[in-house]
Amino acid sequence: MASGAPTRALFGTDGVRGVANRDLTPELVESFHLPVTQGVLIAGVLQDGPASAAGLRPGDVVTRIDGKPVASTAALLKAVAALKPQTRANVAVQRGDKALELAITIGQRPPGGNQAR
Repeated sequence: MASGAPTRALFGTDGVRGVANRDLTPELVESFHLPVTQGVLIAGVLQDGPASAAGLRPGDVVTRIDGKPVASTAALLKAVAALKPQTRANVAVQRGDKALELAITIGQRPPGGNQAR
């Protein structure tokens, strides 16, 4: 880190082509027929990013990161910000009626930090 700039984690989901992730609402739970009521609906995944490489897909619901509940988009962003690049995070995901556990190797956000394409 020669520039002295802080190193920021890259997860690869927070905003793709202007579409943001969404907190689960009762309407989304009903519409997607989900067995969970809290989490973050992933609206987009950065192609070739850490989340994509681990198998996270649009429509998945992130419910926990490293065992900590993710009840809102703000909680997801806070959890990701606390992760160090090049470490692995266990991410609990609800995909329809299936509960999955994905291991995501956290990337490093490039200078400028905007990952939306």
